[in-house]
Amino acid sequence: MSDLFQSMSPKTPIGFDPPDFGGVPFPKDSIYLDYAAATPVADAVLFEMQGWLKRCFANPASRLHDLGDYAEHALMNARQRIATCVDASPEDIVFTSSATEANNLALRGLALHPKRKRTRFVYNPTCHSSVSATLDALARAPLARPLVPVALRVDAQGQVDLEDATKKIDEDTVCVSLIDVNNETGVLDPSIPTMAAMAHANGAFVHIDAVQGFARVGFSFAQSTADLAVISAGKIYAPRGAACLIVQRTHQTTPTMRLAPQLTGGGHEFGLRSSTPNVAGAQAFALACELACQSRDEYASKMKDLEQTFLDHLKLLCPRPFIVHGGTSRAPGLLSLAIENTNAMKLVEHAQPLCLSVGSACRTTQATASPVLLAMGIPMEQALASFRISFGLPTQKEEVIRAAHILARAVAQTSP
Repeated sequence: MSDLFQSMSPKTPIGFDPPDFGGVPFPKDSIYLDYAAATPVADAVLFEMQGWLKRCFANPASRLHDLGDYAEHALMNARQRIATCVDASPEDIVFTSSATEANNLALRGLALHPKRKRTRFVYNPTCHSSVSATLDALARAPLARPLVPVALRVDAQGQVDLEDATKKIDEDTVCVSLIDVNNETGVLDPSIPTMAAMAHANGAFVHIDAVQGFARVGFSFAQSTADLAVISAGKIYAPRGAACLIVQRTHQTTPTMRLAPQLTGGGHEFGLRSSTPNVAGAQAFALACELACQSRDEYASKMKDLEQTFLDHLKLLCPRPFIVHGGTSRAPGLLSLAIENTNAMKLVEHAQPLCLSVGSACRTTQATASPVLLAMGIPMEQALASFRISFGLPTQKEEVIRAAHILARAVAQTSP
């Protein structure tokens, strides 16, 4: 069996092919700067996945024959490799199809368990919409025991107000939901260890959306002291369709962790997520995690350099003043900018061929101000002038310089 695993190891270097659609090439002058929304698939990861798709097609639940047994071993192999990358145990890794599903499994799983007695879910209001929208939906649901979402206060830099948190996290709190790196602003949350200690002191669980955190700065489940955390393949140069909920299952927590499964059926993933597992996706996810961990320093250095180059050129070229939301405590390469007296939606339209977004990709088509920025106390006019720009491994310095020129020209073309 080890020989088979060896035969599917990557034989190509990390790289990225130019995109095309059924043989139709992507416009040559386009500059993709939306890596916080989605990343391309690295060549080595694609090679890895193709091998599993072609040769390991059996259902891991069919363990009475050799191919099914091998698929189960492949799934456990991926589980072990991902666990190593995030400082967890293999039994803590629950595979899902997306980070949104994983966040829903965590929050709905806690809220809908029949033995839940507490009512409050405390959360960071700058979280991803898969957290805030889920809590809103649960608050409106006709539950036997109501659920009350309680938003923490954050300052203009996106940092949690710890004094406010001490008042809101109490013995009726089920869970405290946090985000380690904001997906719109790149803001880092240094308060997580303090918040986790506060939650645990009140007998509450801690849930962390670590999707951007793992992708951009790294994430340790053990060091975070969280009970639940989420990471995703689609942000680390692996195919979408694979993510995981990390669940503290390997030692007793107080109170006992109880999650109601949201997909029921054959009892896959330790009974928490029924559905035939995506073995090829899990293997690709595992390799992408390993590559991300191996290249942390190189990645961080490149992102810092690209960000500084872009901002330096934009300062020289832009006809109107601009600000970067979130101050200096941010993950490199993920920026939320506001250009004075500029409508962000119009700007992005005029800035073609740049591929940008006006906030989280989940809200890009909504002509409203970002809830993240409003929660930070950013004035409405400034929030509507804000857009997100994010760099990735394929981004070249020449591209960010050209992007600064294109943006500056687009600003000049849009009326104040």
